[in-house]
Amino acid sequence: MEITKLIAVFYVSLLAGVGAEEEDFVPLFNGKDLSGWRFWGGTADYKVDGGTIPGTTAAGSPNSFLCTEEHYFDFDLRFEVKLGDDELNSGCQVRSNTSADPSAKSKEMERFAAQLRAAGEKGRTEWQLKEAVAGDSIQYRDGLFYQANESEPYSGYAKRMYDSGQVKGLIQYKDGKPDGLVTAWRENGQKQAEETFKDGEEVSAKYWNSKGEEVETEDESRK
Repeated sequence: MEITKLIAVFYVSLLAGVGAEEEDFVPLFNGKDLSGWRFWGGTADYKVDGGTIPGTTAAGSPNSFLCTEEHYFDFDLRFEVKLGDDELNSGCQVRSNTSADPSAKSKEMERFAAQLRAAGEKGRTEWQLKEAVAGDSIQYRDGLFYQANESEPYSGYAKRMYDSGQVKGLIQYKDGKPDGLVTAWRENGQKQAEETFKDGEEVSAKYWNSKGEEVETEDESRK
């Protein structure tokens, strides 16, 4: 079972009419109980333990949320978080809207979300694949990459899959150019290549052959 632990204290500073040097942060969590918070959505368990709020997922549950009862507008939110599993990803949502009826069938939220993901490679990759669009929806036009039927250069992830459902490739774009990691896998899940791009230019590359041995060139990785 995956556990996400939010450590110590949430702070919020209301910024309307306040200069940065005058910020007055207010704790949202008192370190003792969940006064000022409410549950929404699924059946994950939240509790207070040693000045932290551990959250434990529940098998088969939809997304679960711990929400402030107070509404905030112009603010600066600061908090610390610890993910208790290298394969886990979570998030912190702001400016979220829910149904006025807490018994409504759909308890998803309209929101802006800051993704929180573990440092483990598998956790990162699973989150990126979830965010990625289909690779065949990306088009190359006038020197930049676009998503089909879009006028703005694409920023985000794109993926290609084998017919078996195994991921074949994952690429990150920024402003229509490859920027970040480009990774390729064999159909058995073994990594074949990992290239790093910056502003469309390759800055480093690693390759592995079918035995899992690191090799020098892309051609060697095909053996």
